[in-house]
Amino acid sequence: MQNSTRNDVFAYASPSTVKERRAEIEQEEAVARAERNRQLEAQRSTLSTAGDRIRLWEKLHKLHLPRNANHALLPIIARETDLTVTDIQQEQSRRNAGKTAVI
Repeated sequence: MQNSTRNDVFAYASPSTVKERRAEIEQEEAVARAERNRQLEAQRSTLSTAGDRIRLWEKLHKLHLPRNANHALLPIIARETDLTVTDIQQEQSRRNAGKTAVI
């Protein structure tokens, strides 16, 4: 018995089924694009705090905010979140203050 692949499924499907599935996939992709666009707009929204915008940027890009105050990504994050580099550095400081060790 051979392993089936995605293409095998389409090989035995009727043309109308294939057409329906393609339409479903296109709809799913359109929904995903719309959601990403909504998140990108929220990332720049002045209704959100700097911390919220940065957290959304981190989620969208699957990256953490760099700890280095002079990191090369800071101007990019600032541009994409419609914040200043100083805003980003203040969020870094706020986060770093919460990580001080108590001995």
